[in-house]
Amino acid sequence: MKVVFHIVNYTNLCKPTVRMNKGKKIAITRPYDNVKDVNDSKDVWSLAVRVMDLWCVTGKYRQEQYLEMVIADKENDMIQLTVPYEELAKWKEILKENNTYTMLNFKVLKNDVAVKASTHPFRLAVSGATIIKPVDFPAIPLASFRFKDFGEILAGNYRNDLLIDVIGAFQDITNTNKKGTIIRSVTFLLKDASGLMIHATLWDEFAKQFFDAFNQANGPETIFIVLKHMRAREAQGIYPLCVTNTWSGTKVIINAEIPEIAEFKTRFAELPIDDVNASQQLSQLTQGSQITQQGDIMNKAHFLTLSEVNHVMHETICVTIAEIKKINANKYGWIYDGCNFCTKGVRMDNGQLKCRGNHINDEAKPRFRVEVEAVYKNDKAKFLLWDNDVASIIGMSAQELKEQLVEIGQFHPTAYPPILDQVVCPQKVFKIKACPGSSPYSVIQISDNEGLLKNLEKQFGLGEQSLCDETDPSCSSATPPPKRNSQEDVDWVGSTQDVEATQLSSTKLAKQPKLEPKN
Repeated sequence: MKVVFHIVNYTNLCKPTVRMNKGKKIAITRPYDNVKDVNDSKDVWSLAVRVMDLWCVTGKYRQEQYLEMVIADKENDMIQLTVPYEELAKWKEILKENNTYTMLNFKVLKNDVAVKASTHPFRLAVSGATIIKPVDFPAIPLASFRFKDFGEILAGNYRNDLLIDVIGAFQDITNTNKKGTIIRSVTFLLKDASGLMIHATLWDEFAKQFFDAFNQANGPETIFIVLKHMRAREAQGIYPLCVTNTWSGTKVIINAEIPEIAEFKTRFAELPIDDVNASQQLSQLTQGSQITQQGDIMNKAHFLTLSEVNHVMHETICVTIAEIKKINANKYGWIYDGCNFCTKGVRMDNGQLKCRGNHINDEAKPRFRVEVEAVYKNDKAKFLLWDNDVASIIGMSAQELKEQLVEIGQFHPTAYPPILDQVVCPQKVFKIKACPGSSPYSVIQISDNEGLLKNLEKQFGLGEQSLCDETDPSCSSATPPPKRNSQEDVDWVGSTQDVEATQLSSTKLAKQPKLEPKN
């Protein structure tokens, strides 16, 4: 795949594109966000970054599982990004270490994984809504190693859940672990440019790489080693404090002609001659080698809390209270091609543009379809907002917004324009259609009538206590996992919508394997 880079002035793009709408200035493109500001309040982040680090996480049988990378902006603030298995084929050939990109729309997760490549409190995951484009940003610093000082490690100033890099001169092998003729692990001493030493342990394939490299070393010259993506481990019993590899991502670099090793050699040579211990054990090595008006919103509907909505046992039209916390960015985006005679989606059928009601269209009508996260107290759910509701909220039709974006070359169905952020709102009354095991729930009507809201809260005691006891398992705050429906089986109904959701799916990350090698 040929990757084309566009040279862009980073500073100019830090400001949004502004257009006039009904006498008001509105931003219709997003400026770049700072990596340090990323949090889980939204999915719609726009970043200009460099891939500082990239590695493939493999499974037990060495099949590719997902990609991990560390990305940084021009301030050199970094965050970890995962490309899950289902998105791997789409992005693998485009993403390259040390290249720069614009990246939009992510799933934002807590950075609570067992092994982290970044100190950022959040991490990112690529979803079907993610947009990645190669763009040249010279102002972003080049990728570099993040070497941990030996003195800090020896003083206990490290995190055992954070990946580090180390560089040193090989001194001696202190332990090898074999199973038959197979080398399971090797432990050796490394010395830094100040004369401090630490143990390093490599397991399995990395131990083999170590021995293979040393077998190719010539003469008694000092051997210099860079170990990338290591973990510091405290001393345990007879085992000393050491740095050890992870199952995926660790790199063993020995005597390579790279600037980091060249610079280290210069500093190492300044040590007193007695402290420079050459590779005396080489011979040992070779041996083992993301509002409408009120109306009669309660007509033909009953009230359910959001928790109860999440546990309905049959298709239900109900009214609930919730606030919209954020837009859920997904691969189906914020807009769809709709019918001019109804609100269903259209597609080509025998050369004609038809909806499922068999209406023939000359051209599609752009309509809104925005998935959001709804929250009430500790309960969450996914809601689907349709064309009339979204247009009423933002004061602009989908067609008007699309035309403005196309005019400046910035339209993309999954690049959420900032004006859509107006759908995020405090508590409202929602009339929805809920189906068991299916998410998101289709919004039929929205009311911002404060009297109705307070009356419902008072009538059902919501301001005082939950409708059910906390010990009732049916009132769990956790949203049940969505059932993956066939796209042809789903037909959502809105207030004036009868849109077929031929665009519903779910995205999940591949299960991450443990990274910690076994002792």
